[in-house]
Amino acid sequence: MLGVDHAESHQAMIRLEDIDAKVDPDNFKPVVDYLHARGIPFSMATIPHYKDPYGSQNNGVPTDIPLAEATTLRLALDYALARGGEIVQHGLSHQSDTYRNGFPGTGGSGLDYEFWDVMRNAPMAGDSVAWALNRVNTGLRQFLDLGYQPVAWETPHYHGAPSVLQAVEQVYQTAYQRHTYYTSGTPNLTPGLGADFELWQFFPYVIERDIYGLRVLPENLGNLQYYQFGVEEELTAQDVVRNAEYARVVRDGFASFFIHPFLIGEITGGRGMRDLQEIVTGLEALGYTWTSPSRLDNR
Repeated sequence: MLGVDHAESHQAMIRLEDIDAKVDPDNFKPVVDYLHARGIPFSMATIPHYKDPYGSQNNGVPTDIPLAEATTLRLALDYALARGGEIVQHGLSHQSDTYRNGFPGTGGSGLDYEFWDVMRNAPMAGDSVAWALNRVNTGLRQFLDLGYQPVAWETPHYHGAPSVLQAVEQVYQTAYQRHTYYTSGTPNLTPGLGADFELWQFFPYVIERDIYGLRVLPENLGNLQYYQFGVEEELTAQDVVRNAEYARVVRDGFASFFIHPFLIGEITGGRGMRDLQEIVTGLEALGYTWTSPSRLDNR
């Protein structure tokens, strides 16, 4: 369309999602070992500060684990970083401190929303660029103090008010996610005349600079989802590979997806690992080559 000719290239990326202080080495290590053995670089969406104020995920015991005290997480990160992994900052705590903010709201990291009041479908109380920037910087400081350098940002559940990405842009050049955009800088989504609109937007290619000033890396294939975990619709390995086939219609179209490592464990009877292997071999058969956020060349 633009009359710019270049050799066609199709790249693929894998992200391990919601890596936090409760990471299970028995699930995490086999994924890392498999990707490393195949020479596949990958990223890890890492939550630096684990919080579960109601004990919903810890047998009723309130739990608060900053990165400095998260020995298991740090060992997992060190293991993965030495084998082709890199860190993406996934919020500060991936929850709303002491507010149950999810469906269902547990109050715990990894499940609840951090930057959007999903119960009211509105920005968080006290939302502002300064508030969001403080959370971004607090999480980043936990990484930097221990020698970890995240390469990009991912908003928990991809959902936050415009102030969030306005804050992120002051800290990071790159976001690796589907963005939420609004028709207002202070969105009011209450139904009625004059209500604002929101839209999740994703593309099968890199956005070099979006409205917030961020370089946006694609996540366009989705992620494995199984009925046994309460989803309304499964997304299987075949679905992910089919989406990658569709993405090839676009010149230089990407194939980018994520997986939760707990799916690799015994809880799925080995289905998670089999599906990951099917996705990897399926994408390679389609001609995709592997890359990761820090390895992506600017175009």
